Amino acid sequence: MTTGGSESVRDGHPCVEASAQRAVASMSDFDWVIVGGGPFGVHVAVRLLAEGTVSPERLCIVDPAPELLHRWNCHTASTGMRFLRSPAVHHLGVEPFGLLQHAGRRKRDRRKRDLFAPPKRHPALKLFASHSASVMKAYNIPARHVQDRVTRIQLQADAALLSLQGGRRLTAGRIVLAIGNSDAPRWPESASRLRAAGGLVRHIFEGESALEPNELPKSVAILGGGISAAQLAVRLADAGKTVTIIARHFPREHDFDSEPGWIGPKYMRGFAAVQDPGVRRHIISKARHRG
Repeated sequence: MTTGGSESVRDGHPCVEASAQRAVASMSDFDWVIVGGGPFGVHVAVRLLAEGTVSPERLCIVDPAPELLHRWNCHTASTGMRFLRSPAVHHLGVEPFGLLQHAGRRKRDRRKRDLFAPPKRHPALKLFASHSASVMKAYNIPARHVQDRVTRIQLQADAALLSLQGGRRLTAGRIVLAIGNSDAPRWPESASRLRAAGGLVRHIFEGESALEPNELPKSVAILGGGISAAQLAVRLADAGKTVTIIARHFPREHDFDSEPGWIGPKYMRGFAAVQDPGVRRHIISKARHRG
């Protein structure tokens, strides 16, 4: 990580600050520190260990949740997700067909409708969870979890100093930020005003626990027209709620959450040639279907 100046991000996000102080990377607590214990953070840890880039004791994942993938599990439970939006080759392991192999080596096992949704064979969430647990166990990933929140990162000459909310300080040779945007869900201004006035309004991805239908009134309005809104509507309707979706557009159908060409060189070759992080982020945001 490099920076040309100092940048501060408050409210639970890292504060990145350039420093002229010098540290020796070989004497740091860890060679790699991954900030964030969601699917991306866990996959990076698995890949680093699988490729022998780092020894287990020289890597850690800092995340405030009691266990890795905690927020991912809460979010998928809140929406009522049963099948993933992505193809079967997207998972936490390093072998492209690892999830399919986990489902069963015989073709008829992989065609079971409770494991894969036709016609594009989206894997079931329970299958993804089982495979994820298997991958994390194989590389002892839970042992690499430091349950805390990073509040500041000071970039030094050869290492970085991380300050944690609990008071601990870590030094790292390299840092991967895998924090996503879950700490700051997007609120429409109208919804914020309604909530401030005492209205019964909540964001599906707020809080540290899954949304439960019995917490909601009989009639529910869902603001949003993406797949999360659609999944939640189905879940609440199944629970006996009267559901109304309020959206700016009619439902849009896509086979996956992004085009399959991003799996291989069709799109990734051009993406890999882009060096500017801001441009990369723009490409990623544009490639993903909203919702």
